[in-house]
Amino acid sequence: MHLMSLIRRIRFLPKSLFSWGIALFLLGVVFVQFSPFSSASEDTVSSATVSSAQDQADLCSETKTLALNSPATPALMAQTEAVDPNQNSGTSEVNPARDVDPSLAVPQSLSPDIQRILDRGKLIVATRGQSTPPFVMYSREGDVCPNDSSAYTLDDGSLLCGLDITMGLELAAEMDVDIEFNTSRNKFNEVTELVAGGQADVALSKLSLSFVRAMSFGLSNPYVTLYKGLLVNRVRLAGKADGADDVIRIIRSLDENIGVIANTQYGTFAREAFPKATVQEFPTWEAAVAAVTDGTVMAAFRDELEVKRIVLSDPASSLRLKTAVFTDTDDKIVALVSWKDVKLLDLINTYFDVYRISYSADDLIDRYSTVFSGAS
Repeated sequence: MHLMSLIRRIRFLPKSLFSWGIALFLLGVVFVQFSPFSSASEDTVSSATVSSAQDQADLCSETKTLALNSPATPALMAQTEAVDPNQNSGTSEVNPARDVDPSLAVPQSLSPDIQRILDRGKLIVATRGQSTPPFVMYSREGDVCPNDSSAYTLDDGSLLCGLDITMGLELAAEMDVDIEFNTSRNKFNEVTELVAGGQADVALSKLSLSFVRAMSFGLSNPYVTLYKGLLVNRVRLAGKADGADDVIRIIRSLDENIGVIANTQYGTFAREAFPKATVQEFPTWEAAVAAVTDGTVMAAFRDELEVKRIVLSDPASSLRLKTAVFTDTDDKIVALVSWKDVKLLDLINTYFDVYRISYSADDLIDRYSTVFSGAS
């Protein structure tokens, strides 16, 4: 009723712009007053306001969750602070992701194997008690060791040096601990037993990679890769082969005696490479070489470095002995730790990677030229 009356009055208003403006204003007032939407209760508005606040709080919660689960960048932290629901209330909430710089975090504990060495203050390295140039050398056995930081002084005052000794010293220096070399075993396999029995942390002693050792120990990445080689008696070989390739082929096909060092992986390697041959074990490499020289065995089997060293250190021996190298197979030299010492193994591999420790036979001949007289 009031609406119709107002409309009739508007109809007689002057048709000026000012008058029409007043008329439209009055229509708007009437529309709002009698519109069904104007009956919305205060509870509804309040509910919408609460819902909006809840949505904002949820958004804030999601943002904070994202901040805690994502890298804590300053931009993300600023966004989190901007929607903090506690900001208006005058309260502050400590945000660990914001208040602690992750880059400054220090591990609260170390792995048991590393902690064991640090608590002891000493890295114990097992190595062979006899010279194995250029890996392990003893001045008391006539080896020439430099009187510097690359050599280790034994209790008897003699020097211990070589590639494995240098690596042990450098590894201990990286860990900031002292070092002790356990040289109580002379056989290669016996050296590994020192690690198995907990008498050493790591074995560095020209140890070959093999499946047998991999089943019982943790083996590092190879730090030296050598080919396998043969030292052959020329007299026994005469008339049977003309070249190095033929030497290997002939020996593989004949029932001949082949000498190896006892208690080494080369006994296994020889039986696999020469299935028809008779493998004869000797207590030392020197004894095996002597047997080849006098013809007791036709050949001695070891890595190319040792085979070449015999001829390079004594050129006259080439009149009696011939060398042959297997270029289709190799002998990888590794460090050995307990299978439980996972982080120590990681540390050793990191040391090899950082200092790029990877040698061939020729690399070692060049580096230790005094050991290989006549090496070029």
